[in-house]
Amino acid sequence: MNTQLLDRSNNKHLKKALLWPFLFALSILGLQLYLIQKIPTAIQSNVVGIKYIIDSHTFNSRPQPTISAKDFCEKWTGQASQLVDCRTALAIDNLKVIKSDSADQTLVSAQIQASENLEWYKKIRSEIEIKAKDRPILASLISSMNTKIEASENLQIKISKQENFNSYQETFQWLLLINGSSYDSAKDQFKQKRWDIARLNDSSEKLMKRGEEQENTLKLLPILVLLCSAGVLVIGYWRARWTGLICIGTYLCLSTLGLTIAADAAMLFGQNNLYYSLNPLGNQLNRQLEIQFLGYFLLAAILISKPWLHKLTRIILKYQLLCIWLVAILVFAAYGLQSPALGAETLKLGLAVLAASLMTDQGRVLHLVKKFAPDVLQRGIKLFLAKSNTTDHSLSANRQVLSHISTPLLNFTAFGFIALTVVSIVFKDLGGALIAALVLITTLFLVFGAKPAIFSLSAMGLMGALISQTEKVQGRVQLMLDPMTASVSDFARLIAFTEASKPSGFGVGRIEWCSQEGTCLPLQALSDYVPTLISGLWGPHLTKFFFIFLILFFLMMASLACWRFLAGSGSNRFLATTAFFLFIASLFQTVVTFFGNWRLIPLTGLGTPLLSIGLSAMLAPTCAIALVLVWNERVKELS
Repeated sequence: MNTQLLDRSNNKHLKKALLWPFLFALSILGLQLYLIQKIPTAIQSNVVGIKYIIDSHTFNSRPQPTISAKDFCEKWTGQASQLVDCRTALAIDNLKVIKSDSADQTLVSAQIQASENLEWYKKIRSEIEIKAKDRPILASLISSMNTKIEASENLQIKISKQENFNSYQETFQWLLLINGSSYDSAKDQFKQKRWDIARLNDSSEKLMKRGEEQENTLKLLPILVLLCSAGVLVIGYWRARWTGLICIGTYLCLSTLGLTIAADAAMLFGQNNLYYSLNPLGNQLNRQLEIQFLGYFLLAAILISKPWLHKLTRIILKYQLLCIWLVAILVFAAYGLQSPALGAETLKLGLAVLAASLMTDQGRVLHLVKKFAPDVLQRGIKLFLAKSNTTDHSLSANRQVLSHISTPLLNFTAFGFIALTVVSIVFKDLGGALIAALVLITTLFLVFGAKPAIFSLSAMGLMGALISQTEKVQGRVQLMLDPMTASVSDFARLIAFTEASKPSGFGVGRIEWCSQEGTCLPLQALSDYVPTLISGLWGPHLTKFFFIFLILFFLMMASLACWRFLAGSGSNRFLATTAFFLFIASLFQTVVTFFGNWRLIPLTGLGTPLLSIGLSAMLAPTCAIALVLVWNERVKELS
């Protein structure tokens, strides 16, 4: 009887203990659901609307595509396009008109094909006008159609009044227009306009698939995100109790906000703009959702695989030099084979791991040396240069101590400076090099103290002064100082967007990606310019508070990692130190990105952690949060 009462009492206390964590997790899921519900519906998506146009009977009756402008030029002249100016059919070497025997036949055939495609465009316009009654988002597509049809009809009328020979130039321009292409005579370069309305004809299957994928994703999005988030919250509470819930809850809300912004762009970007007839960011919802789920999986996997992490840590601490070579190979492979963004993230992770192994392996030794034998570090060079004396045991002992601590320190420092030089000069990734340099200087400060860190900072400043003279950096400085007259118009458009959103922003799910005049934000908005998008969401004042919140979040997480480093031992110290450096890197990156968008410093091309699209914004903070939570109690070290 007493046992039953005790069990009932324990169950009652357990239910009470789980009530508040359950309510907190429910509030996190509720906030995520609120953000997801702000995403426009499928009927408001220009990508999904295209799918229904392609799926119509009118669209499937399209004629054969016209001959390309390049083929038309070569068949008319009988010469390769690099030997003639295709705009005029004049030979480049002697500026004489060239005309092949089959030129007239080619001209007539091209004009017939262009006329057939023009009539098909008119039918598609009528179909879009019908669909636009239920999908007003397609109105901008009608404007693109009207512009193309009107320009084509003008060329058709002009051609009908000319003789065959005189109509070559207009026919060439007509084919460029119908096919959605451009021609650079100086480079003999024909290019397809990727987002022209003509891509409906030659890329219909790809556009159809993209619309179907987005429509299906929007149907399942709330269920998928909330189920995965609930699973991660449960694992976080199981591993780290309230600390896990709060940290992972913040992580989930920030990443979901980034997903909401990406989804908004994937559905509405290009509205009111004739150049972006088809949404160039239409695939970003599915892409970012995959990356977010990959982050969830990585977070859960690290939290679950605690025993294996300790074994991996011992291997890293035992073979530090091998790890340096491995990190170097991974960094240069990521830069060379993938992208600068992924390369920068790999460098950041690699430096954090190497710095953590250095501090874990040598931190206690350095502390004891500084406390009991400070002359070893102060007279390090003299000790190495001094002649070996078998009778002077203190000199021999000091040399042994210095040799023990100097090798890993020199290896790490050499790797850091070589990697920074290669990344900044060879791969020209100044943003990634900047964050890596700040992590390196932080490590040197914690290990050696202020003097080496100041020296490294001075060296970085000197290198920065040299790099600042390059054309790339000068362009960014000009963009910062004088955005309205700079050669690149990104900041001018961003400023106009910010002014239009004042004072309180457009609100989540209502971002005006293109103005009523048809000027759109840069395509890099989802990566480089997220702070400006946040300002567009909530206005400049709330954006500043949000910036402070992000800084405080990364500072608190870095402080938690630092405390666990001091309280832990062995592999736990390594995990905590790795997390510390990753949080410091995320903190630096957040400051640099926001300051760049506010034009306080030149742009670096870096994304905002957890908010920008791409794996490069998700990887480091995800690993950092998982590593700082994976150790929540003192574990027994295996012998």
